[in-house]
Amino acid sequence: MPEVQQAQGWITIVQESRFRLQDVEGRGYLFVLRSNLAPVELQRFQQACIPVVVTYIGQPDAGAVALRVRPVRRVRSGLC
Repeated sequence: MPEVQQAQGWITIVQESRFRLQDVEGRGYLFVLRSNLAPVELQRFQQACIPVVVTYIGQPDAGAVALRVRPVRRVRSGLC
């Protein structure tokens, strides 16, 4: 069974069932949405520049599935 991991950053793109996250070091992660997650909520996080934590399984950019996306307090540096 794949290991559950987390990544923190800002959502930069939301497109259908996929989204991209950028962390504070500038690394990008591509995720596929689990069926119970709504793209509309992710678009709200993106538009408001709200940092999030993504809990996922799999390899980012190779089909990692986002299990949960939740907002977090502002981080020290980043996109916004």
